Parts: sequence; structure tokens; C-alpha cells
Amino acid sequence: MKLIKKNISAFIVAILATFTLIFCSSLLGRTSAVTTSNDKPDGYFYSRITYDSRVEKFYSAFEALVNSGEFKNGKVEYELINNGVTSSSDALAYLDGANDNIIKAYSAGRDAYIMDNPDLFYVDLFGTSLSIGQQGSNIVAYLDSSRSLTLYNGNINTTELVNSAIQEYEAKLEQIVVGAKQAGDSAKEQIEYVNKYISEITEYSFGTKIIDGKNVDTPDASYISTAYGAIVNGKAICGGYSKAFKAVMDRLDIPCVCVQGYAKRSESSSYEPHMWNYVQVEGMWYAVDVTYNDTSNNLNDVFLVGGNTLFKDHIEDNVISSSGFELEYPALKPYDYGDDTDDNGMTIIGEYIESSDYEGLALNLYISFEDKGTALLREEGKYFVFRTGATNSESKEVKWSPWFGAEEFGIVYVPIFADKGNEILCILHPGIEYIQFALVDYAPDDNNPYNLEGGGAFYPNEPDRFGENAGKPCYFGYKEETLTEAHFIGATSAPYRNSGYGTYKTAPGAISITPSNTGTLRVDGTYDICIVYSETLELEEYGVDVGIDIITSRGNDTIKENVTISNFNWDGDKTISFTLTPSKMYIHNSTLYYITPSNLVGVDSKKVPFPVTFSFSGKNVVCSKIFNDGRLYMSVYGDPLLLDNSDVSITDFKDENENYYAESQRSQLILVASKPSNEKEMEDVLKRDTELTDEDIIASSSYEINLQICGVVQTVPNGSYMQVAFGFPEGYDPNNADTTFKIYHYKREGGVIVGVEEIPVIVNQYGIIARVTSFSPFTIVQVKNTSPVVTNSTSKSIYAFVNGQGGTITTLGKS
Repeated sequence: MKLIKKNISAFIVAILATFTLIFCSSLLGRTSAVTTSNDKPDGYFYSRITYDSRVEKFYSAFEALVNSGEFKNGKVEYELINNGVTSSSDALAYLDGANDNIIKAYSAGRDAYIMDNPDLFYVDLFGTSLSIGQQGSNIVAYLDSSRSLTLYNGNINTTELVNSAIQEYEAKLEQIVVGAKQAGDSAKEQIEYVNKYISEITEYSFGTKIIDGKNVDTPDASYISTAYGAIVNGKAICGGYSKAFKAVMDRLDIPCVCVQGYAKRSESSSYEPHMWNYVQVEGMWYAVDVTYNDTSNNLNDVFLVGGNTLFKDHIEDNVISSSGFELEYPALKPYDYGDDTDDNGMTIIGEYIESSDYEGLALNLYISFEDKGTALLREEGKYFVFRTGATNSESKEVKWSPWFGAEEFGIVYVPIFADKGNEILCILHPGIEYIQFALVDYAPDDNNPYNLEGGGAFYPNEPDRFGENAGKPCYFGYKEETLTEAHFIGATSAPYRNSGYGTYKTAPGAISITPSNTGTLRVDGTYDICIVYSETLELEEYGVDVGIDIITSRGNDTIKENVTISNFNWDGDKTISFTLTPSKMYIHNSTLYYITPSNLVGVDSKKVPFPVTFSFSGKNVVCSKIFNDGRLYMSVYGDPLLLDNSDVSITDFKDENENYYAESQRSQLILVASKPSNEKEMEDVLKRDTELTDEDIIASSSYEINLQICGVVQTVPNGSYMQVAFGFPEGYDPNNADTTFKIYHYKREGGVIVGVEEIPVIVNQYGIIARVTSFSPFTIVQVKNTSPVVTNSTSKSIYAFVNGQGGTITTLGKS
């Protein structure tokens, strides 16, 4: 496929329209006429802008105004801020000169809407403008027609005339649609009918007539670039032909877009501005140029052709107005409709699949060479290879990767390849723009510089599937210096461009984190953190502070109150830095902090960056030196949080990917909690041996507790001394009025619970500390201070408040 690079200086560029903008100190007498619709548009170009909510909202505003009939009046005044199309911060950012996000969003939304909607023949949306200013103390913004005398195109210039013209237009469209459906059930048959019909009823004309030897515009001249001009007036130029074709395709539910660009009739002629169509048939996109088919008297001149044919004399232009917004046209199949065999004998059939996980379009290519997949080809000494490519943003040329062996590569990396016996399935995700295939006569090079993971990945250890290769290094790259033309068997395939490319934009991810977040940091430290992201960041909302958001795997309500963030800085590009002092609350001990910047999104993706995780932990101590008789001194943190009923067992804990922790992933010193099978019996004993009633208890949970050291459940020697710290339940702290924490241990004889005993506790600002010598089972209870277990107690509650390096311990009332 020959890639044509457009040289702007070689063309006479027609400026279709300009957008206008005014800002004023006072805007009076405006009314809001329309509210945006909840119905989502389904146009092709709409689907390409939904990643940017600003653009999507402007597109939907045009949709709402059209659906309400507002444009039939030839003018429009639409309040943007109150209708949720834009924000006062974006409007203010423009007035302050901080950025022009609102202008870009308006222009992009307008251009995409125009290309998706060929039926709006009676007004010119390029005549709309933005008015931004201040009304009293409020910032206001309008989408209006204040810079145009009228939005009407021509002599259809009243609401009544517009309604009449629409009625005539729709009746003509319905006539064509009925005829197309009668012509056949297949998309190809219906497209053939419409191509022929429009060619027969439309004259290529500028809508002029000769009067006194001069070309004079007739009323038809205003509509020659509209679908109305082609199918009602019967006079149109390329824009009218292509918009009429799309209008019919839309009603036949055949995916279709109008394409603006340049074309030439012959090798000796020069390029001229032109418009044609791309249409999707059986999953792939092809070109139809109804204008050329009509004027050349050959209905098949440009009919369902692929890129190899079209781009010999057609060039796309992604920018349709002076706004500079670039449209993303569908990617054409290289070969014409009905031709699925490549120059080297490969048969390639494709289809686009919308992913179920909202990650955009995937291109599935089914490739076969003499009805053989990778395994059968390999038996003949033929190796199926591929390379991927991406367009350079400046030169617009495709830069290609090295060649890779598809059979090995598909096992561990994307794109995904699957051997289907007599064919090969290649699945391209939206991150790959181009792909090309070939056959070569030798296997990938060992230890070449393009093998990932520094010398190759490994075949999965599955002998039934991979035989003697199972578990061995998996090489799939070819060295450029050794893969010469002599090794290629036949020609390479045409490059396939992925129309799904860019339909999913990933959020920015961290490419550098300081300090390293691969281990656990001490909770009693302070850390200068620096994060560099993969994408340049920008303000999501102007005038709103940028900062840090933190959530944890538990205790989110109190995390912001107990974590200190200072010295925050964003460099205006990809880097943020800040100083963090972790929470010392026991509820946050040994938990992951998920850290994201607030009010910053990726410039391209418009998405909040992926969270960066840090783990902070206090020091667990197990010491046998205090006691020389085998007893242990232990100071540990309770994990899981025993007062949280959702965390009943370590086996119920999940990582950030919602996967359960494996045995090997557990910390070397943890408390393992599980619900006892005789919980009802324990509850009965608790109420029998204490003065607790249901009315006294705010919250309680009973647990069997084991201490796990190095992954093994240990039997704690009798007389060992344990000091265990538990976090407060979410929403409670030592300052809560009229509440007391109690821990009761169940005494056993012969494995049978015979009674309970209260365990002394210390409450400080970080949580609850229990000192115990026996640990299973027990109950933590949060009770009202009016309970008899509090009022009748002769013991004292101990509260320890630690400030700086020192602290105080006081006894406060009865417990």
C-alpha cells in the first residue's frame, strides 16, 4: 500500500467556515430555551469523542437544539452553564486567558455533529458562536447566533418553510429506503441500489443558470452541498451527493460516514477539494464515491473499494474547519469488497467487535495460507510473522516495529494470536494502529534485542500443549540485520489499519515513583514522594485547587483526618511531588494507601491517573529474650480489624485487583480471625456471666484468633505476654461520648466454654491496646456507658494520649 503524505502547499485549501467568539462585560435578556436530552447519540464521530466529556456535552447540546426544533427559527440562544454543557470555571479560564478548553470543546463537538448529521440542510452550524462574559457577579456562556444575521442557508427561511421542506425531504428519503429494501436483503445490494438511484436523480450542478451571458445563482445554489439539494432539488456537488448517500444509509442502519479530503480524476490532473463516503459491509469499511460514479458514467468507478484502490487518487483531510479539530475516519480494508486474498496468497477476513468491558473496538482478523495455521505452516518450515506500526504525529508516516513470530508471541503478549488449525486468529486491541503479516523461512532469533523480558519470555509449563518446549524460553523476535529480503516467502501483506485504534484511551499510569513502593514503609516516618506519569496532566476544572486524594483498604472516613500532606507541587507537565506523614491510627496499620492527584486528568485520555499504592506498617515485635523459659513477648497489630464484620478472616481479604490473597502472600506475623462455629453459645455465656443486655451493646463481634508466624499457626506458650493493638471501628474514636470498649475472653475447660473474663484495655488516640496471655476465643464489645457493666465496675479505664516523644496516662472514671 502506497502511503500518500499530504503536502498542504500543494493544495488550494478552501476554508469552509470560521467559529466566532465574543466576550462582554454584560449579557442581558438571554433565556434558556432547551435542556439537553438524556438520549445518547449514536453517530460514528460521536463515538470517537466520548472520551472527552467537554466535547461530548457540546455535541449533545447541538443534538438537543436540533431535536427541540430550535434551529428551525434560524437563530439560537442556549445557556451553557445552567444546562450543564460547560462549567463556570472553563468559561472563567478563557476570560482569564488561562486556557481555551471551552473553545476547543465547542469546535470539536460542532464539527463532529455536522459530520454525523447530514439532515440539517436548512441551517449552517458554522454560523453559531460562543458568547462568554460576566453578568453582574456571575460568569455566563451562551451558544448562540449573535454573529450571524441568520443561520438559514437560503430561501427556506421561516419555520413554516423549514417544516414543509423537511416533510418533502423525509418523504423522498422514505421512497429511496423502500426501494433499497426491495432491491435485496444484503447491505451490498442495498448500497448498489442507493448508489445508482442518487446518480440517476442528481445532476452535478452549482445551481446556476445563464442570464445575459452570466452565470447567476438560482435558489437551488444554496443547497448544492446538502442532502436536500441532491434528492429533492436534484442538483448537487460532491458534498450533496455524499450527504444524501449517508442520509439513506443511516435509515437503512448501514454504518456510513462522509469523508472530506482531496481527489483527482487522472494522473495528469491536480487534486481538488472533494467529499465521498466510507461504508461498513460485513464488518469491514470500504469507500463509495457517488459523485465520481455519476459523473464518470460508471456506477462501479469507486464502489466498495479498499484503501489500495482509493488512495491512488483520494486523500483524506481530517480537519473540516478552521478550528483545527482532527476527525478520526474509519480505517479501510486494504482490498476491494469480495477480494480477501493478499498478494502473497494469504486470505485475510476481518470484523470489528465491541468489547464487553468498555475498552473500545477490537479488530479480529482471520488469516489463512493454503488453509493452514501456524502449526501446519511450521511443519513445512514456514513461519508466520507480523509487525505493528504507528503514525508519526509530525511526519504522518508509519513507523514500523521489528518482525515477530506470531506463534510464540501470542502466548504471552498482545496482539493475541490463536492457531485455529486451518487459519490464524489475530485480535488487535485499540492500542495498535497498523499491523502487517508475512511468511519467512526460519524461526525467531534466540537472545535478540527485541525479545521482551530481557532474553525472552517462557512457554507456559503445560507439556500437553507445548511438548518439549513447555517451561523453556520463548523467543519471538527477529534481528533486523539477519532477517533479509531473501528470507521472506512471497510478498508481505498490505498494512491493515485498525479502525478501533484510539477508541479506548487508558488513564495515565506512574512510570517513576520515589521512594519505591514495592515494600512496606514505617508508619512513624515522613516521606517526600515524587510521581512521574506516562501522560501530561492538565486541570480538570479551572480555579479549583489541585491536591492529593487518599483512600485505603479500610478506614476511609478517618484517613484524611489523620494523614498529613504538605509541600504539594505539580510541574504543569507529568510530575507531582508532596510530603506525606502516614496515619498512626491502628485501623490504617498494614494497609494500602491508594494515592491519586485531585483535579488533574490526562491531556489526551481526559482520565484521572491510576492510583499509586504505598503500604505503611508499625513495628511488630516477637522476642524470646525477655523470658528465658520459652515464653514470648509479642507486640503486634490486629489484622484484620476485628470490629469490622466484613473482615471476618484473612482469607476474605482481597488485593487491589479483587483477587484473594494466597497463603504465601500473608505477612509473616499476623492475627488470623475467623467466626467461631459456636458463636450463639458464646453470646449466651457472655450475657449469662456479665450484666450486658441487647440494649447496652452498640456493636460486637466474636472471633477465634490464632497467631501466625512465618505462615505457620503457632501454639503460644502458656504465660506468654501479648500486647495487641486494634483500630477503632469506622466512625468512632476515644472522644465519642457515652461509649466504652470492652474485651471479654472465654475460658475453656476440656474444649467447652465455661465462662468469660474481662481483659484490661488501654485506649489511646490511635486505637485500642489489649494485654492478654490467652487469645482464643474472645469478643470485642462497644457498650453504652449506662450499661451496668460500666456503672457497676470497680476498675478504671486507662486512656493513653501520646504527644510528640512523650505522653500521659490517666484514669478516667469507671469502666
